[in-house]
Amino acid sequence: MVRDIVIYDDKRLRQVSENVEKINSKIRTIIQDMIDTMYARKGIGLSAIQIGIPLRIVLANPTLRREDLILSLIHISEPTRPLYISYAVFCL
Repeated sequence: MVRDIVIYDDKRLRQVSENVEKINSKIRTIIQDMIDTMYARKGIGLSAIQIGIPLRIVLANPTLRREDLILSLIHISEPTRPLYISYAVFCL
């Protein structure tokens, strides 16, 4: 199912996303919806929070070939240093 994209400055984008503890049918459905949404919007990447779901799931596909799709369930175990970027990059 193609979902609506949460647009910049929406307060949901500031939510702290939760870890995915277990892959179950609900998570599989979210991932499939993310894939459908990313390809429908002709994007090369999408995070779950961009469709309003505060889970640490990220898709990336820089080549736009379906066989190159990358799924990441993000888990950062240590604090990271701040990263300052002088330009903006938007997947969708």
